[in-house]
Amino acid sequence: MLPALLHAIRRSIALKLTLTLIGFVGISLIAAGIYLNQALETFAVEALEARLATAARLLMEDARGLVARRAGPDAVRAFAVRASEPSGSRITLIAPDGRVLGDGAGRPRRPAPAPQRHDRPAVALRRAARARRRSDHGRAAPGPAAVGGDGEL
Repeated sequence: MLPALLHAIRRSIALKLTLTLIGFVGISLIAAGIYLNQALETFAVEALEARLATAARLLMEDARGLVARRAGPDAVRAFAVRASEPSGSRITLIAPDGRVLGDGAGRPRRPAPAPQRHDRPAVALRRAARARRRSDHGRAAPGPAAVGGDGEL
């Protein structure tokens, strides 16, 4: 039976063209699916980053005021909880030296020493942004900064 099928395929040009067309369409659909998956994922990430940046800009003035007047941990935590409730996100205020000033998630805790916070992605991102701004403008960016990693501020 298999030899008869192979013989029919070898003899019929229409069958060869049909199989070639089906193969080409299948490969094209797979390639388009992979491309669209990556494009839609990139779009979703960029949209989320833009929304987080907008939310951070709205909260930045209040956060800077808390840092400038050296508010206590209870006031900073209250701000983080109040700001995170409407969106259901987690908001963490991190000083430029890596200390956690306030966190809107979980129970209140004492801030950890700075060396334990320097390896956080948000702190590393802040340092990179500060270095980039320093190279762009010749000076460091002042005060706290909004960081979009994991929904943190």
